[in-house]
Amino acid sequence: MTRKPLCNLYIASGGDGGGIFHCVLHSDGFLALLKKTDLPHPMHLAASSNRLYVLLRHPFPGKEESGLTELPIREDGSLGRPGPILSTKGTVACHLCVWDGAVYAANYLSGSVIRMPDLLRMHTGCGPDKKRQEGPHPHFVSPSPDGDHLLATDLGTDSIITYDKWLHPRFTAQVPKGHGARHLAFSADGSLVYCVNEMASTVTVFSYQKGELYPLQTYSTLPYGFSGKRAAAAIRRIDGNLYVSNRGHDSIAVFKIAGNGLEKCQWVGCGGSWPRDFDVFGEWLICANERSDNITVFRRHYNDLIKQPGELQIQAPSCILIQGRIES
Repeated sequence: MTRKPLCNLYIASGGDGGGIFHCVLHSDGFLALLKKTDLPHPMHLAASSNRLYVLLRHPFPGKEESGLTELPIREDGSLGRPGPILSTKGTVACHLCVWDGAVYAANYLSGSVIRMPDLLRMHTGCGPDKKRQEGPHPHFVSPSPDGDHLLATDLGTDSIITYDKWLHPRFTAQVPKGHGARHLAFSADGSLVYCVNEMASTVTVFSYQKGELYPLQTYSTLPYGFSGKRAAAAIRRIDGNLYVSNRGHDSIAVFKIAGNGLEKCQWVGCGGSWPRDFDVFGEWLICANERSDNITVFRRHYNDLIKQPGELQIQAPSCILIQGRIES
């Protein structure tokens, strides 16, 4: 079979001496590393209008504030030089999105959401776990399925908050206490929201309509009886399946979507340690294993994930972003 390039990938390496790695996924699942752009401790990536937006954990000398920079994405997928670094007005910014031309970010440690450059909304409250939930910890921001609101998860308060574009709160939904809301995925028709909960390694399914979310059911992402360290991380809804990465168990859980519920299908070893993020392109799932410093590739076949030979060595990968099909 002739190997053909399929799409560009950008991988954030959050370790010392890290940066953004530009890679290409090929038609046989082979990942080719093209170039590294040096940046200090990148945490998360988003792309819009041929721009790559990057959150940096603490780029300012002598300060703990996180920062945001952007790089042009050229026609061939390569990256231009990064622009100025703007403060996110908070610490340990861990997630961002672009919505209607504006950039939003979640400041995990300092408990705020920002519409860049300076519209800040502080969260309040706490959860039952006094070590992890002593205060608010926003972890994710995204436009709602209908594109009319911004949804922000908060691990510290077990909540999902609905905002308008100016960060006026409109509605608050709750996951089970102590579960720790982390990231969201959406059903194809936008009527359901799936929230992966980091601390309990669960997924809570919500109904969604006009900015309001109501819980329907919560499911474990781990096999029955597992008693080791747990910390669910990334979640993606692709076709009729829902995928969740399990740190500690070091697996990808595959659920079949059945109406408003989920059916467990299988758990597949991630091929490394601490799968913090993954992304999907067509039949391929690419996983970032943060503590084993490697990227692994799986082929999706119905409800199965089949690990492919070979892997890419990248230090402390924290985020994978697939952007742009390559035209042959």
